[in-house]
Amino acid sequence: MRLFVKSKIYRAFPELDAFSDERCERFVRAARRPVWFRARVVAGGFLAFLLASAALGVAAHLAEENAPATFGPRSPLWAMLLILFVTLFVYCAAGVAWLWSRDWMLRRRIRRVLRTRGHCHSCGYLLLGATVSATHEISCPECGFTTAVDPALGELSSDASGRTHYQPSEASLRRGPKWLTPARRRWIRRWSKRVAVAVPALLLVLVVSYEVLLRIQADAAAKARPGPEGFLALQLSHLPPGVQPDAPNSWDVFDSLRARLGSLETAAGVPHPNDTQGNPIYLDYSSIGQDIKGDSEQEQNARIAQAYSKAVLSSFASDPLFDQLEEMVHRPRHVLPFTWSRSASPASSNPSLGTGASLRYLARLMVGRMDLARERNNLAMFDQSLDIDLGLARMSSSQPTLINYLIGIAIESIGQGRMRIVLMDSPSQAWLDVLEPHAWRLIDEPDQFEYALKGEQLMVTDTICWAFEQPGRCRFGRFSPDIANLFGAFSGLETKRLGFYWENKSFIDRSFDAYIKQAAQPPATRTISASDDTSLLIPAALDYLIPNFANSRDQRSTELAGTITMIRIERYRLAHGHYPQSLQDVAAESPRPLPLDPYSGHLLGYKRVDPATDPHGRGYILYSVAADGVDNQGRTGKERLYSPNKASKDVDFILNDPDR
Repeated sequence: MRLFVKSKIYRAFPELDAFSDERCERFVRAARRPVWFRARVVAGGFLAFLLASAALGVAAHLAEENAPATFGPRSPLWAMLLILFVTLFVYCAAGVAWLWSRDWMLRRRIRRVLRTRGHCHSCGYLLLGATVSATHEISCPECGFTTAVDPALGELSSDASGRTHYQPSEASLRRGPKWLTPARRRWIRRWSKRVAVAVPALLLVLVVSYEVLLRIQADAAAKARPGPEGFLALQLSHLPPGVQPDAPNSWDVFDSLRARLGSLETAAGVPHPNDTQGNPIYLDYSSIGQDIKGDSEQEQNARIAQAYSKAVLSSFASDPLFDQLEEMVHRPRHVLPFTWSRSASPASSNPSLGTGASLRYLARLMVGRMDLARERNNLAMFDQSLDIDLGLARMSSSQPTLINYLIGIAIESIGQGRMRIVLMDSPSQAWLDVLEPHAWRLIDEPDQFEYALKGEQLMVTDTICWAFEQPGRCRFGRFSPDIANLFGAFSGLETKRLGFYWENKSFIDRSFDAYIKQAAQPPATRTISASDDTSLLIPAALDYLIPNFANSRDQRSTELAGTITMIRIERYRLAHGHYPQSLQDVAAESPRPLPLDPYSGHLLGYKRVDPATDPHGRGYILYSVAADGVDNQGRTGKERLYSPNKASKDVDFILNDPDR
């Protein structure tokens, strides 16, 4: 094999010993001139490159699967250099194999010319050195037989006087196209060799560079991954002043009390009813306070569910369970443990996905108990149930994720809704004394939205680090199996790309910094945009709901302002015997400033109405101007606004609406 030195391959054949090096070299060049021979050499090189690439891919896969300690995400620099060395070795071995096969094919070609196509076909006489005619024929000097020989033998021919010369003549050779001049042929041959070397070398450099980049990226992602420890540190840093990290935690007893509720429901002894179609009826404590009218099949089934839920709740309405729940929500610490393994994505391991349903179930139980307390005029039962409901909301919103924050708002909204139902029924002084402390406490509690955004930033950062901390997890971008499994359920992401760790991390940091700043702005002027302006897959999939969470916070603030204002209006009514002419009269007698409408920056809208003409018998209408900022004087129109974030030019968001 001629690798590092230019070996005289023709000296391997005794038949060529009588000829000079110059003539032998011309003979070898002529022997390798046919296009089919060159095509075989090129095909051999391409096959060697493909086999080397396949072997390298298999070796890399086996190394990742079976030797994570050596080739894993925390591999040191020497491991990366080892990978580079192995890659270079494999491709060098492929190059050596190709050079060996090239020389083997050339030796085989020369042997064929000399021993098969360089002898007389009649007597076998060696025809080397004989004159070759223009038609590539030689007359055998031994027997006179005319033999067609290989054109390459013309390089070893001589004339009648024994002088060497080039045969066959140039006129007998096939002419190429006019543009393929000898100079161009030499240029093509020269650059073909360079390209043949440069292309595999470039591919090798790209493959190796990409693999090294994946491992450098994996090491950076693994070091930056916050993990459950980062979430715990954020939770502990957000404890109320004076609360120690080892103070009693409400979540320590949550599961046991939820299980106790299930045992009480089973032991209630109330027969399980069926609906009018024979299907089983399930508990729905929130149906206890519904005013069901009509006699349709749906309304009949609703009455069956209402009676069943009321009977079950009545069987344990005074059980110590409620005292235990009240003690749970008043524990000083609400830290829900966030745990997941490094191999799992936190986006699929959020513990709130399991606890959220249990929290909402307990909230519906408290709603049913509040309705039962209103029916029995039991202030103590209502007070305790409302306190537990708002405490459950506090437990959820004290966690550093937006989904927990949203669950907390939903649970609090249920309790506020029952407070407003009481306030729309002209409550007594005793009822107002129960409701008002809860409402002002909600005003005094710090808003957890910024805290939830910081936790969500940790969640997204951990997901990004998880995606990039193993090279095999992101080697094929968004088409990598783990990435596709995680984000396959999200629609509208088909054109997004995975990108690299650093650009994902940089985009998330910039985005959440902007979200936190924007969250402090009034909703009428705030614009929170998610990832519609990026082509990156993970940010687009994980933070696209942020504007919706901000809208939920705005609705909560609007409803809370309405609840407190309604309490103060009812106190004014009890003190003066009639409703006020304006909210300025109420604000003048309020011990604390009334909360403002988040969408106008002023007091909520207020209009006195005649109870005799109002369809609900109200003495006033309390409303927010809603997202459009236009005061429509409490007009409702044909369709009511069920959220202040729905802008409308004709209607307002009514806060004392019994039908909402």
